[in-house]
Amino acid sequence: MSFRKTLPIALLALLVSTSCLAASAKSLLEELRRTYDSTRDLSGRFVQTSHLAAAGMDRVVTGKVVFKKGGKMRWTYEGDDPQEIVSDGKTLWIYQVRDRNAVRKDLAGLPASSRLALDLLSGFEGVADAFDVKACGDACLELRPRESRAELTRVMLQLEPKAREVRSVTTEDSLGNRTRVDLKDLRWNTGVKDDVFNFKPPRGVEVLEAPGGGG
Repeated sequence: MSFRKTLPIALLALLVSTSCLAASAKSLLEELRRTYDSTRDLSGRFVQTSHLAAAGMDRVVTGKVVFKKGGKMRWTYEGDDPQEIVSDGKTLWIYQVRDRNAVRKDLAGLPASSRLALDLLSGFEGVADAFDVKACGDACLELRPRESRAELTRVMLQLEPKAREVRSVTTEDSLGNRTRVDLKDLRWNTGVKDDVFNFKPPRGVEVLEAPGGGG
């Protein structure tokens, strides 16, 4: 698996929960819900650090991210391998600029366990079905899938201790690959416009349908 492919896999593998949470985990999740329920939009920068276990190598990329209520989001990856992950609330696009292809997916077709890192503003709904969750400190949650999944064995959420906001999301797979996304310079409720989340594949870009996708 290449560094380039860990991004969509990591980002499409993240939301969730358990039906028997420890009291401390329940408390942390409730605080997170309150934080994001009152948020209309959120924007900032991110740093993604990917560790490829087989090669023993790390790669760091940076970019910008914007969220808005209603499943709207835009992740812009900078550097020598730019990518865009965009949702208008109905359709999710993964546009790989260098490969000149764009994968289209019906957002409604994504399982609940796939939306946490993609969409923080709605990612904490229905947290009770897919993962066993426990607190791993005063400002940390560990999520493990209740059903075996090679592409996702653990998710770690690191919170800002006082504000109870997500500051980083780390995912691991069965091969020992690890991806950590740190959120930086966050701005809350600035009135982000809906057209930020529009995406039209550029001329000459191949459009691919994800399984279950379409439009």
